[in-house]
Amino acid sequence: MNKYFKTLVLILLTLLITTHIFARPAYIDPNRFTGKVFDQRQLDINQIVTWITNFAIFGQDVYAGNNSGLYWPAGFPQETYVFGAGVWVGGIIENDDGTADTTMSCGYYPNSASTEFCPGDIIDASPDRPTPFNNPWDIVYISTSDNYGQAWPLKSSSGADSVVSMQDSYTEFNDMDINYRLVKTSIPLEIEVKQTTYAWVGPLKEDIIFLKYEIQNKRQDGKDIKKCYVGIGADNDIGNESGTAANDLLGFIDTMTVDYNGVNDTLMQINVGYQFQLDEEAGWAHFPGIVAYKYLESPKANEPVDLYHDSSFIIPAGERIGMTTFNYFTIDTDPSTEIARYLVLAGYDHTRFNPNDPEASYRPFPTWGQGVSGYPGKTEDPAAKGDKRFAMASGPFTLKYDSTATVIIGIIISKNSDEMLSKMLIAQQIYDNGWLGPVAPGQVNFDVIGLDKKVAIYWDNAQELIPDKYYTLVSDPSKPIYNPAYREYDVEGYNLYRSRTGAGGSWELIGKFDKINEYTTVLKDSLIYYNPALAIYEKKYYYDTVGTNTGIPYYFVDSNLTNGIQYYYTVRAYDLNFNGYAVTPSNDTIGAMPLVLEGAGKTKAVVPRSITSNYVAGTYSLNLISGNIDTSLIKMEIINALDTLIEKVKNDTFTLSFGLVDSSVFNTQLPAYTYVITNKNNDTIIQDKMDLDTLWIDDEKFIALTQEKWNPYSGFVFKINEFKLDTIGWMNSSNSILKISVDSGGVYPDSILSLSISASGRQFYHNSKEYIITWHEVIISNDTNLTVTIYDVDNKIYIPYDSTTVGDNWHFGISLTASPSQNPQYLNSASSNSAKAGLYFSNIIINFSNKPRPGSPMIWSERPKDGETWRVKITPNDSTFVQTFTPINSSYKFTVSPATFENVTKSILDSVKVVPNPYVVRSELDLDYNYRRILFTNLPEKCTIRIYTLSGELIETIEYNVQQTITKDNTTYKPFDLTKGYAEWDFLTRNDQIPAPGIYIYHIQTPNGETKIGRFAIIK
Repeated sequence: MNKYFKTLVLILLTLLITTHIFARPAYIDPNRFTGKVFDQRQLDINQIVTWITNFAIFGQDVYAGNNSGLYWPAGFPQETYVFGAGVWVGGIIENDDGTADTTMSCGYYPNSASTEFCPGDIIDASPDRPTPFNNPWDIVYISTSDNYGQAWPLKSSSGADSVVSMQDSYTEFNDMDINYRLVKTSIPLEIEVKQTTYAWVGPLKEDIIFLKYEIQNKRQDGKDIKKCYVGIGADNDIGNESGTAANDLLGFIDTMTVDYNGVNDTLMQINVGYQFQLDEEAGWAHFPGIVAYKYLESPKANEPVDLYHDSSFIIPAGERIGMTTFNYFTIDTDPSTEIARYLVLAGYDHTRFNPNDPEASYRPFPTWGQGVSGYPGKTEDPAAKGDKRFAMASGPFTLKYDSTATVIIGIIISKNSDEMLSKMLIAQQIYDNGWLGPVAPGQVNFDVIGLDKKVAIYWDNAQELIPDKYYTLVSDPSKPIYNPAYREYDVEGYNLYRSRTGAGGSWELIGKFDKINEYTTVLKDSLIYYNPALAIYEKKYYYDTVGTNTGIPYYFVDSNLTNGIQYYYTVRAYDLNFNGYAVTPSNDTIGAMPLVLEGAGKTKAVVPRSITSNYVAGTYSLNLISGNIDTSLIKMEIINALDTLIEKVKNDTFTLSFGLVDSSVFNTQLPAYTYVITNKNNDTIIQDKMDLDTLWIDDEKFIALTQEKWNPYSGFVFKINEFKLDTIGWMNSSNSILKISVDSGGVYPDSILSLSISASGRQFYHNSKEYIITWHEVIISNDTNLTVTIYDVDNKIYIPYDSTTVGDNWHFGISLTASPSQNPQYLNSASSNSAKAGLYFSNIIINFSNKPRPGSPMIWSERPKDGETWRVKITPNDSTFVQTFTPINSSYKFTVSPATFENVTKSILDSVKVVPNPYVVRSELDLDYNYRRILFTNLPEKCTIRIYTLSGELIETIEYNVQQTITKDNTTYKPFDLTKGYAEWDFLTRNDQIPAPGIYIYHIQTPNGETKIGRFAIIK
């Protein structure tokens, strides 16, 4: 039993017995407190029509006297499905005196139709508000309404209204008004809730609404809310549920999995609760449908959650918790105290809870079987029909001070059980497909290396090269979720965390690495507030910092650590994308709200350690063979990590060669430079490409690498950095002078040739200042044809033919709308007379006749002759411009020399130490109480360690060798952990006894006969 329960339940259990049961409520006066705007609005865009309020209650018509307020389908207001519902939040507050308070804030209590929330955020609810106490912004905002003249509160980064769905609503409420407490002596959690709803129209979607709760811990004492649960408490009356008409049944899904993002996700097994009935409803035009509540997003677990308290289902730390409770009760057993309501959220049967045996009443889910055939999951037996209420919750987790937990629930109504699953999958798809923005990046591949008092971490850029899986959907203008602001490649940077335990809540951010681009801060929200000095309402903007353009090194060294202590690391990618998009009647685009999501991370443990004492690091040499990229832009590093190596790095000579251009994955209008690394046997080791993107650096636009390139192979890493192409003073008709001349042959008059830049072209692919065009005469089908070869002088490469209109390479024909068949490789007397004649290459257009109409016909009788050459030169207007060359056709040779071990000498052995010395009872190097350790550090790569008592008795022998034997894929390898320079003694003798206190002798001997003798002490 949790210690908080033990302390609190014993004190407050009597409340469960003494508090009377309330009857069905009378009308709540929403204006009973002066100075608060109590508002109720109706969502009506699709088939589910419902009332919502700014005091947490939804699905109830409060103003009409607490009547059922959610009906389906639209146009049939008598066919109601919800009498009332609202958010429930419970948690535990630790007091300074060692006690704790269990408290609860209830958005809808079914027995009295009451709420413990009041409108507005906590600041607006404070007593220092100016008079009169009238908060016009504390209303329910609906995106399809004029909102009483108030401006829509959510804004995009451009300041436009941010609207996600076809009908959004937004409101805020808090639990700070003690007059609202159901039990007047109870304390509030001091939370602030932002509630947003979304709704769409269209097949299946029109039967779903989404509720999003952002619950923020705003406690004045700055304390965390421990063992927190968040969920919905609902009284889902399907039609008339009074007296003999009470015939509702409950069900939940925990026996079928759902294909979530292509993964058979077990957490989806426990995320749906629903209510239905098997009888017709008097006066209804339709047979009663099924109302279901589906968790789409829940808080993440701070630490592993043992769902059933028997270790059969563990939700790992860092994962979304999902629905962990589906608890039900009736009007006679409503949980009438905050303790009882908290027990309901925590998965206990509050009606029979015994604090001396709490697990006896632990029931996170009902123990029903397949009560009604054809309904998914588990349901009640039909004999159990009646007036039902339920609470579904997610937890436990710690809601830290000033942090926010997000819960998203889809309310789904289906005609019958056959269409339930389809609609649930549609709800999941809508959530996944972008209405909340992009899915977080996947796990980052990384390795860690323990070094002397530090750890080196390096990772790859694979997540950056994976397009957002929903980009194709949201980039289609024909789709209802079309969003031109959506980024296809949206990884923005990486967060690096360290922990001493690896447990949830123990992670410390030690590094944030952000792409160099225009995104450093993004506008997340704007709120209206009252400025008493000016006596006016003003807007306050809230920003998120996504980085500071640090660049991404893909390598980090964490220093000042303690040798021998185990540390945990994780590298997590985060993205930046824009969700929500709409077009106003005046064709203005609105609704691009930024969203930053951090992906999950792998966890790796590593121990900083002394380096092998006779270790000599590997080296490399690099030489340019051909091309224009200076070797100073290429860097290499030798990494000797056990996780990376299968065998030692060998002496080898490699060739790095850059090939032709390709399209960048980040922007198809920009280039990517392909490259390959081969060894001396010409075997391909690495084949990849460098993708360029548009970057803004100090308010100046560049085309550059978005990241350094890291490619680990057998212990070496290659990278190129600081590579960028100028886009301001180069290859631009207004910034450059273009000239063409006929160099040899002299047949075609250069006076009628003209050059221009294609505005739609990909102009930085070759980035050269000189090209030579050579004409060739070819006979095809007894007809004379002309073709060309184009030599890139700067990159020393021939540009290939490509029929792609305004593409990367060359073709005849310059129409921007031509088909590939209209962009030929050969010209003859007929095609040369076409208006489409002309020559395109690398974004340059050559017109054969200097006439007003581009592409005017070539005069065939004056055509270039076989072997005739033309020369094209581009010169920037700025005489100080320094050209950056592309790496096309550049080649390099580099040689890698492996790490080695020098001969062991006496001076090397003299550096060996015993840590700790003396060993006193317990050491911080001990992994736990049963795993004690003494370390021998600064060892050579191979030696034997013998430990003796003072009397000369040998008590332990340790054979140490950096070469280890591992088996992988049924193959045995002997990798070298080259930098590990320590061995550990587990504090047990060879007879498995703990040594007595005293002085001990150690003797170290190497294969070449060098020895060292030393002493260490054990003190208890």
